[in-house]
Amino acid sequence: MAASYTSLLGLVLPAQGETGWGDTVNSFLTAYVDAAVAGAQTVTTDTTLTKTTNAALGSTSSQYAIIIASPASANITITAPAASKIYTIINTSATYTVKIVGAGPTTGITLGVNEKAQVAWNGSDFVRIGASGGAGVFSSITNTGLTSGRVVYSTTGGLETDSASLTFDGTTLTAAGLAGPHNGTVGATTPSTGVFTTATARAAATQDSVILQGRAGGTSSYGVTLTPTTLTASRTVTFADANINFATGLGVAQGGTGLTSGTSGGVLYYSATGTLASSAALAASALVVGGGAGVAPSTITTGTGVTTALGVNTGSTGAFVVNGGTALQIINTVNPVTVTSNAGTVPITYRINNFTNSSAATMTITLATASAVDGQMSIVRIYDFSAAAQNITWVNTENSTVTVPATSNGSITLPLTVGFMYNSQTSKWRCIASA
Repeated sequence: MAASYTSLLGLVLPAQGETGWGDTVNSFLTAYVDAAVAGAQTVTTDTTLTKTTNAALGSTSSQYAIIIASPASANITITAPAASKIYTIINTSATYTVKIVGAGPTTGITLGVNEKAQVAWNGSDFVRIGASGGAGVFSSITNTGLTSGRVVYSTTGGLETDSASLTFDGTTLTAAGLAGPHNGTVGATTPSTGVFTTATARAAATQDSVILQGRAGGTSSYGVTLTPTTLTASRTVTFADANINFATGLGVAQGGTGLTSGTSGGVLYYSATGTLASSAALAASALVVGGGAGVAPSTITTGTGVTTALGVNTGSTGAFVVNGGTALQIINTVNPVTVTSNAGTVPITYRINNFTNSSAATMTITLATASAVDGQMSIVRIYDFSAAAQNITWVNTENSTVTVPATSNGSITLPLTVGFMYNSQTSKWRCIASA
């Protein structure tokens, strides 16, 4: 009669009178029991375990009690027979997980990195009956020492506890108080991010507050970001005891204009005490004159208003000379005349003009007459190109008792200086001095 084998561990059941009984017991009973009680096998990849009978145990035999899992490059799955059995599984990987399922497959359980666990077949799947170290995976945990609705936190040694000061009902998180830099002012010392419908900052219950509040009834998800530039010290923003609405313009009392727009080409003016307004566009290249209290500034270009605004009368001596409605500014700084090919023009707008010859040759000096006014003075200082004196040709000049000089001094440091006064009767510059 042939030997038979048990259904779970495949242990041999020698038949009565069977020959070779000792070898059969040693190979298929003693060895199998040894492996089922204390034997270990190592797996590194996805592995399917099967029950071995009437043969030596191999690397995929399901009889071993201990499975040492060492995933090499990915999470692995061990498939074992869907039959009553206890396994001790040791996951040696610090990176990958190990899953054991029953043939079929079943849902199974997963061991986290570096986790050790005992698993057993419950009739329909493998379940965890013990674990040590690593990251445990549980469907639910019940701690009878905690109170419903409170937030759980860890105390010394990792002991879990809760507090009535910190609760969560699934929708709203409620704290009785915030400590440290968040006590009273969110993010004042330590930057904090988050979305607030309303944030109130108050140092003490008796002090005024700064409230940041979202717009009620808004339909967009946009927000306002306040970002400072690089700071070298703490800065303070102080608000006046008044309502401020940036959408309608920052008021004069808060250092603004109270305006949201203005006229291009116009200027700001006080239309009333504490009220700014924009004037109409001012004319280009014109004189701006005030209109008095409550009246916008305006521009003028001709007429007695120009003379009045300048504070001088026609033909009078001063910074401005007014002639026929035209204002001429005389500049008292020294003007270097542009000289090209020994010729240059002296403008009417400078009182003192330096003419420096461009080469050792006859020079031509023209005095401009357009817009010159009667009695206007002009001084021309002539520097030679070298120590050699040169002939001078004058344009738009006339002699008085003093004759315009015909030659230069022949000096690059000691100029020939000639004075002129404009004669509107002849439209010439009359020579009145030469030195």
